[in-house]
Amino acid sequence: MSNSREEDFTEIRNAHELIKRLHHSCPGLLHSVIPQLEEELRVDEVTLRVLATQVLGEMFADKGGGDLIKKYPATWNLWIQRKNDRSAAVRLKFVEAARSLLISLFEQREVVEGKPISYLPWCTLTYVSAESLRAKLLDPDEKVRAAVCKIYGQIDYETALHHVSGDQLRAVSERVADKKVRSKAQPFR
Repeated sequence: MSNSREEDFTEIRNAHELIKRLHHSCPGLLHSVIPQLEEELRVDEVTLRVLATQVLGEMFADKGGGDLIKKYPATWNLWIQRKNDRSAAVRLKFVEAARSLLISLFEQREVVEGKPISYLPWCTLTYVSAESLRAKLLDPDEKVRAAVCKIYGQIDYETALHHVSGDQLRAVSERVADKKVRSKAQPFR
């Protein structure tokens, strides 16, 4: 990958898109592919880590994502660690993927609400997603902080009312003091 050109990444992007489609249609076919995606989260090449973070996040947020998390807990844990990646681009992709995960968890409440995951007995998926986003409100990169604020700005009222804690909303509101985030926000209409 260190000698790769942009054309090579185009092929890799196409392969990742096919992996997402396969997961959506027939997740059982991907037993040998998920460990490869996990390895891509570890490589030095930022573009590849960005792609793997995005694809895995979308797969975890898909309708079969809960089963994927249960089958591949090491991959899930490594994906969650991307919130602290050294590259702001990877952290930004993590936040964007966490948005999809958070929204899908709200829609699939009966699957995850109140049911601890066996390898994460101290929390639920919703807690992990929300706490990961909360941590990114203090990210050193302004684009990551702005992306988290944008996520909470896009959540509908009912979802926020029933599934977002008051502490989380207060943490988001504290970002109003962040001039760079505020200047990127769109005005309310």
